[in-house]
Amino acid sequence: MSWRRNKSPHRKRKMEDNQSKTYLQQLIEEHKPEYIIGMDEVGWGAIAGPLVIACAVYKPDYKNPKIRDSKTYSSHNARLKAFDLVQDTAVYVAYQEASPGNLAVFGAGPMLQNSYLILAQRAIAHYPNSLVVIDGAHTIKGLEHKQVCLAKADTYVTAVSAASIAAKVSRDRTMIKLGEKYPEYEWFANKGYPTPQHIEAIKKVGVSEHHRRNVETVVELEKKHGIYEERIGREACEEA
Repeated sequence: MSWRRNKSPHRKRKMEDNQSKTYLQQLIEEHKPEYIIGMDEVGWGAIAGPLVIACAVYKPDYKNPKIRDSKTYSSHNARLKAFDLVQDTAVYVAYQEASPGNLAVFGAGPMLQNSYLILAQRAIAHYPNSLVVIDGAHTIKGLEHKQVCLAKADTYVTAVSAASIAAKVSRDRTMIKLGEKYPEYEWFANKGYPTPQHIEAIKKVGVSEHHRRNVETVVELEKKHGIYEERIGREACEEA
């Protein structure tokens, strides 16, 4: 069974948030889940690197002001401290990555849904008396379990906030590591998002194997500026 909040464009944002919180509390009181399985993704708007999905499991009444939406932390180190706290307090944490190659072959939407489904089913296998809460506007297709999608759930549902932190830290680590091999793109700073600097770097050295060919911007840049690995190989041969 699944639920979804119906949103009116004429309502104020604060009213919608309060209604979503009330709605979630009603579901918890009605179905009395022992656990909340919170789910969130990071990297949807990036043009390089993986899409990372995470889930975190908490008791419904667990609250901690130090665990909040991953976007609210002022620095990478602050987010790492929050991640340590998540690891210490969560009943369960897990990740799923969708690689640039798979995103190009299967599409971002289907890969996101598939990753959500895999993670949710694994968590439910351990914690069957649970309610799955997804940040966003789409429930998980094919999931025969109690679930609800709520806009901005990462701002007030601890399990979803924890999932957002876990996904963000995992993806940042991946991008920083990839950036060591491809320093030209400065992925340590932009994390694969289409900043002006990132786009300029692609124009200079081409598109790498870690860029997303399912993104039109990347496809157009590759047509005009080539492939990084091929350009580097040619330059190496010319120098030799």
